[in-house]
Amino acid sequence: MAEIKAPQEERTYDEHPLYRTAMRQLAAGDEAGAVDKLRRLSQLYPQEKAIQDQIVRIELRATLASQEPVPQDRSQPAPMLRTIVTVLFAITACIVLVASFALVYDRLVRPLDQTGQQHRQLESMRQEGQQRLEAGDWAGAREIFEAILTETPGDPAAQAAIQQIEQQEALAQRYVDALSAQQQGDWQTALATLNEIQSQNPGYRDVQQRIKNLQEIKELETTWQQAQGLIQAGDLTGALSTLVQIRTRNPDFRRSDVEEQLYQIYLSLANTQIAQASGDPENLRQAVGYLDQALALRPADYGLIEERRLAVEFVAGFEAANQGDWASAATHWESVYTAKPDYQGGVLDGLLHDAYPQAARQLIAEANGTVPLLRRAIAYLDQVLLWQPDNQELAQERQWAAEYVAGAEALNENAWDRAIVHWGPIYAVHPDYQNGHLEELLRVACANSSSNSSLCPP
Repeated sequence: MAEIKAPQEERTYDEHPLYRTAMRQLAAGDEAGAVDKLRRLSQLYPQEKAIQDQIVRIELRATLASQEPVPQDRSQPAPMLRTIVTVLFAITACIVLVASFALVYDRLVRPLDQTGQQHRQLESMRQEGQQRLEAGDWAGAREIFEAILTETPGDPAAQAAIQQIEQQEALAQRYVDALSAQQQGDWQTALATLNEIQSQNPGYRDVQQRIKNLQEIKELETTWQQAQGLIQAGDLTGALSTLVQIRTRNPDFRRSDVEEQLYQIYLSLANTQIAQASGDPENLRQAVGYLDQALALRPADYGLIEERRLAVEFVAGFEAANQGDWASAATHWESVYTAKPDYQGGVLDGLLHDAYPQAARQLIAEANGTVPLLRRAIAYLDQVLLWQPDNQELAQERQWAAEYVAGAEALNENAWDRAIVHWGPIYAVHPDYQNGHLEELLRVACANSSSNSSLCPP
C-alpha cells in the first residue's frame, strides 16, 4: 500500500503556529520577538531559505530604524555617505525581491506541485484498492480506502468501495454460518441462509450448487424418515427398497447409518429365507442373494461367508442331482453335513440317504478301473449299508468293488497270485466288470504267475 504521511509532516512552514506568532509580533512592532520565532521555525524547516531571508529583512529594517540622523554640513557634500546609503537600499531591494519570489514560490508554485503529487498518490492508492477488491482481499482494500478517506474526507468512490466491502464481508460471514449449520446437520438453517445469500448476491461463490445439494439432502432426509417408519412397522422389504433408493441417489448421505441398516436388513432377510426354506433350493438362492449384498458391505464377516457357503453347497447339490450327477450331489451335500448335520432341519440327512447308493453306482460305472473312484463308491456303500444292512444287491456291489481294489493293490506289489485270487471270482460272474479293465489286468497277473490257476481267463 502507498505510504501515507501524517498531517503534521505535510504542513508548510507558513501554516506553522510559530510563523503565525512571528507575523503577529512583527505587526505589533516586536521585531526581536518575531526574529526569535522565525529562528526556531528555521530549525524545524532547515530547507526553507525564505525563512532566513525574512529574518535578514527584519533585522536590516530594525538596524536602519534604530540609527539616529547624522548632522551634516550642508555646505560640504557627503558623497561617501550617500554612496553607502544607496548601496544599502539596493541590497535591501534585492533582498525584498528575492524574498518576494520565494514567497510566491512557497504560496503558489510549491502548493501546486504538492497537490499534483498528492493527486497521483491518491490515484495510485485507488488503483491498488480496486485490484484488492477484485481479488477478494477485503481487509487490504478496506485499509487502503480508509486511508484515502483520511486524506480526502467524503471521497465518494472510497465510501462506495467501503460500503461494497462491508456487504461482501457480511455475505462471507453468512456463508460461513451456512456451512457451519450444514456441518452440524441443521439442513433447514443452512438452506435458509444460503437462499438469503442467493437473493442478495446471485451467483455468489458456490451457493447455487449448495442450495441444490441441500434441497436434495432435505428430500433424502424425508425418505430416510420413511425408511425408519417402515423398519418400525416390520416392513423390511419396503425399508430395503427405500434405503437402496437413498444410497443410489447419494452414497454419502448418512453413509454409515444407511450401510448399517442395509446390512442388518439383508442379514435378517437371508436368515428368514434360510429358516423357512425347508430344503427348497429357490428360497436358498434368494438367501444367497441377500448374503451377497450383506457381504458387499462387510466382506470380512466370516460368519456370513460360512453361511453363504453352506447355502451354495446345498443348492449346488440339488442342481447336480437334477442333472443326474449323483456323485457331485453327494460331494456338495457331504460338505454341508460335515459342518452342520442338522442343516435345513434334517432335510439334508434324507437327501444323502437317496444320494449315496446312486452316487456309488455312478462311480462304479464310470471308474473304468480307477481305484480312488472305487474307494469313494465303497465308502458311500458302507454308509448306505449302515442304514440298509439287509440290502443284498448293494452288499454285492460293495464286495466286487472291494475285491477289485484289493487285486489292484496286489498287482502294484507284483503279488500275482494274490491278485488272481481277488479278481478271478469276479471275472467268473462278471467278465466285463469295469468295462473290460478287470479282464485286462487279470490276464497280466496270470501271465506273470508261475502257477496255472483255474481262475485265469481261457
